Amino acid sequence: MTIPLTPAQRALFNPTYVTFSDGPTSLNVVEPEPSGAVTVDFAVAAPSIRLRAPNKNNLYWLRNQCCADAAILIWCGDDIHLHLIELKKSIGAQKWNEIKVQFAGMLANVDAMIGTMRLPRPVHVTCHVAFQNDNFAASPILTKVINTPAGAIPLGGAEWAAGKVDLPDWPQVAINKIVWGSGPTPIGCP
Repeated sequence: MTIPLTPAQRALFNPTYVTFSDGPTSLNVVEPEPSGAVTVDFAVAAPSIRLRAPNKNNLYWLRNQCCADAAILIWCGDDIHLHLIELKKSIGAQKWNEIKVQFAGMLANVDAMIGTMRLPRPVHVTCHVAFQNDNFAASPILTKVINTPAGAIPLGGAEWAAGKVDLPDWPQVAINKIVWGSGPTPIGCP
């Protein structure tokens, strides 16, 4: 199977930011911030489109100017599965809240891109967070907590621990936690 796009549709996009692959491929996502510069590799097992975020959001008409580092759309038969990707050196409650806003911004960018290509909306979303340091255990307790047998967990920490996050129009999206240097992360169809 190939991505169901015409050459004219593909030509609409700047190849610096949008990459098309009609078969299995290896894609990398680069964190451009010098304080957390890292590259994470993904082994993609299906036709895909990678949307790489510029240093600044390119959809200036959106209120949310934050954007995750990348998105990968993969074709699983006739369905599209969306993978949102954010890279951070350290993750804790404050960074987690920033990441959720960045994921929401990337969702808006993806919606605009698939609308331009006249593609159907994805049927499945997964969030990937690549990091070096997990600081949730050291985070101060926030005002909103969930009580567990192990004690109070900040709401962001509860999401992180459960591996699920609510995003606009997408409740209970799975979080894939990737530790830097753990090798290529496979992305495929379920």
